[in-house]
Amino acid sequence: MVDDSETRSNGVADSDLIISAGAIAGTLVIVIVAVVAIGYLEPRPTASDFDPQRDAAFKDTWDSRVHITYWEKWGSFEAEACQKMVDAFNESQRDIFVHYIRTSQVDRKSMLAIVGGEPPVVL
Repeated sequence: MVDDSETRSNGVADSDLIISAGAIAGTLVIVIVAVVAIGYLEPRPTASDFDPQRDAAFKDTWDSRVHITYWEKWGSFEAEACQKMVDAFNESQRDIFVHYIRTSQVDRKSMLAIVGGEPPVVL
């Protein structure tokens, strides 16, 4: 029987490298499928999900309000000012509730959210 595979200077045959590459690719496919399945099957929170600690002041009007998400890129003191503005708006009326979401790279994330079918209401 003739062995067509070559042995490298480190003693590893080419056929062993091909098997290792196949095992790595197979493992990678399994990991990708698992991540996609978990991401797809995991229940997604919605903006209108009630948090008893954070949203207790709005318990009486929670279900009757229109819920919108507001994404903003500001950090530090600007983020605090935006949160105060949103809080003041939410307290000033009983029809709309704004969920302030501070995020970086809002341009990229908004494009992905739009493509994914879950865009923010206000950018």
